[in-house]
Amino acid sequence: VMKIATLTFHRTTNYGALFQTFALQKVLESIGYETEVLDYRSNIIEARYKKPSIAYFISPKNIAKILFKNSFIRNNSKTFANFSKKIKLSPIVYDASNIQSANALYDRFIVGSDQVWNWECMGVDSNYLLGFADSNKKISYAASFGITKIPQKLEEWYKHFLVNFKSVSVRECSGKKIYNQLTNKECTVVLDPTLLLNEDWVKIAHSIERVISEKYVLVYLMKETPSIFKSAKLYACTHGYRVIYINDRLFGHLGVKSLYYTSPEQWLNLFYYAECIFTNSFHGTVFSINLHKNFWIETLPPPSKVNSRILDILDMFGLKDRIIDKRSVLEDTPIDYSKADEILDKQRHISVSYTHLR
Repeated sequence: VMKIATLTFHRTTNYGALFQTFALQKVLESIGYETEVLDYRSNIIEARYKKPSIAYFISPKNIAKILFKNSFIRNNSKTFANFSKKIKLSPIVYDASNIQSANALYDRFIVGSDQVWNWECMGVDSNYLLGFADSNKKISYAASFGITKIPQKLEEWYKHFLVNFKSVSVRECSGKKIYNQLTNKECTVVLDPTLLLNEDWVKIAHSIERVISEKYVLVYLMKETPSIFKSAKLYACTHGYRVIYINDRLFGHLGVKSLYYTSPEQWLNLFYYAECIFTNSFHGTVFSINLHKNFWIETLPPPSKVNSRILDILDMFGLKDRIIDKRSVLEDTPIDYSKADEILDKQRHISVSYTHLR
């Protein structure tokens, strides 16, 4: 049996990151591989999710961000602990000093299914480009650059590590373009692994009691904007629904019920039972499509560079009309998912075929 290690951002309190880690392992296991997630501790990722020190709260710059941008995120790690047990980790904890030793223990390494190639997320860490592994073992699945352009000063660095991969697949068309420009090679665009599962998500959503018993509009955001709350509240008011907001920021919003410390199981439950979803998140978009929800998307305002991944997925499924844009009235026509499902079935076949490693 081929032994595979996957490398991704598994130590986060981000729902999308956790779900894609779980989903890829589930798919690889269903094919018959022995698989573990490398328990790799990257300094930059660890620092991002550490509890802030007192110094953070007394910095005038941070105080301004907290007060005016609601930027402080509560530590939600405890509510993630239970779901994380569903993921099989490597028995060895790795960091930059010992990850080279993993090369001898696995037949293949798969990096991906998150913004693992976005230098703004990973830092300049060659381990996320499998720099420690033999080239005949290096594979990516749905790796995302998360941006549309690599800074010129980093082009050679990326090229050095990407050019000798055994096989490359990316999550977005924009990523395919970047890879082609860097290496002059072709790669495959595959689905985010969360889209390879469906019944599993429904089962998890049903594993707990319904979180909100009444009818509601769900808001799930990467970044808060006054306009998306206005749209969600107007829609809810028109239909007589409540507005529920999955929110780990410090402050709530008037006319909106904030749910703090939402577990991954509750998150799926809230998506499953929502009448309509308002989001500017990639995985918020993906789960809305996968669960056949009525949804509306607002793209993030400048200087955001991550809209490409949402636009690519909407384009793939022919759902670009779900972008709010400047419209003040949102039509209430339910989404006909028949065409999107045909595309999803075809893309699932391509994507699952890609995970049959050679």
